[in-house]
Amino acid sequence: TMSSIMEDLDLSIAQFSLFGSLLTFGGMIGAVFSAESADLFGRKMTLWLAEAFCISGWLAIAVAKDIIWLDFGRFFVGIGVGLLSYVIPVYIAEIAPKHVR
Repeated sequence: TMSSIMEDLDLSIAQFSLFGSLLTFGGMIGAVFSAESADLFGRKMTLWLAEAFCISGWLAIAVAKDIIWLDFGRFFVGIGVGLLSYVIPVYIAEIAPKHVR
């Protein structure tokens, strides 16, 4: 629950609110660059890039000892999710058989 997380990590309400909001902010940044990166690097490479952001973000959250690493991790996960929001539907549409589209 929210109160147990705040207590375990010694977070203020403002810090916890920022932690929750950074996923959305990172998602906006990732979504802005998702189409360009898909065109520049290709769909599959952009999927790998997005997963690298997600994995590095979760690792940062997992080993975080203070709020900075929690925030960086959450922001990186948001960037990854934002990249995936465009690339996955386009990639699925490209690989789906014609009769399914």
